[in-house]
Amino acid sequence: MQAGAQRNAVVRGADRHRADGGVSKVRLTGGEPLVRRGIVDLCRSLRAINGVRELTMTTNGALLPQYAAELKQAGVDRLNISLDTLNEDKF
Repeated sequence: MQAGAQRNAVVRGADRHRADGGVSKVRLTGGEPLVRRGIVDLCRSLRAINGVRELTMTTNGALLPQYAAELKQAGVDRLNISLDTLNEDKF
């Protein structure tokens, strides 16, 4: 499945659950969200869903310098930085 089709499927699913179950908070996790093609567009699309009040992401932070400003502009409210180690040689 191409990135655009995946993004549309995720957004449709989030919109359906928001309507059916009152979901107002969305958190992107799993693997490393920032390596996903189109992650900024996905964030923007999720944030645009009526009723979504909070959009957060868990990341290891490796690509954060490249994406931080765009994620903020796309509507990401909070980031959780998950580190496996503080030892730079092991990271």
